[in-house]
Amino acid sequence: MGPPGLVLIAAFALANPPASPEIVRTDHMIAGDPGIRLYVREVRRRSPPSKGAPLVLLHGARVPGVASFDLKVPGGSLAEDFAAAGHPTFVMDARGYGRSTRPPEMSDPPEAHAPVVHSDEVVRDVAAVVDWIRKRTGARRVDMLGWATGGHWLGDYASLYPDRVGHLVLHNTLYAGSSVHPLLGHGTDLEDPEHPGQFNAKAFGAYRWTTAASTLGAWDRSIPEEDKSLWRDPAVAEAYVEAA
Repeated sequence: MGPPGLVLIAAFALANPPASPEIVRTDHMIAGDPGIRLYVREVRRRSPPSKGAPLVLLHGARVPGVASFDLKVPGGSLAEDFAAAGHPTFVMDARGYGRSTRPPEMSDPPEAHAPVVHSDEVVRDVAAVVDWIRKRTGARRVDMLGWATGGHWLGDYASLYPDRVGHLVLHNTLYAGSSVHPLLGHGTDLEDPEHPGQFNAKAFGAYRWTTAASTLGAWDRSIPEEDKSLWRDPAVAEAYVEAA
């Protein structure tokens, strides 16, 4: 049996759990290339104030930033989790996604133009956002997490500006490290049947619409249960589809 003081301290801690940090969100529009405005959501801890390294979260090729990282349901915001841990967190939309500027070609039917928004353009979007974050926070380096194609974009940025990157996390990005992939590799609808190994630009055109069903399709297939709610909160799935 330990000293009585330890018992009293433990009882006091249980009766007075630490207060949840106050999380605040601020939306910004950042100047990018001429004619391009980039949407950034800042998620940070107000009390106690955030003191960790700033963190950029970048979405993948289909679903924009807020839907990917900051859903308004319990357990649906990775941005809030990082902010609660003390990291000022910045969720960005690349051009053509979410609330960022859409290229004028996206006002026409997809088949009217070749694919828009190339990787080098997104890297310039990232550069504009990172420069803005560094000025806003005073940090010399920024941590980064990219989801799927977002990981490729951030990896490209980090290779060009390693002095501005602290940590880089690539989530679900390498696709098994091979061109042989049931969704992305040879023989899929992404490959041009007339030019094997090349992207099927004619089939997709300038951009692609993402439906609710396609948003959940890959997620559903990754859950080896008929009842998806055994692994996934239905509220999170519903909020994800609505936000996307």
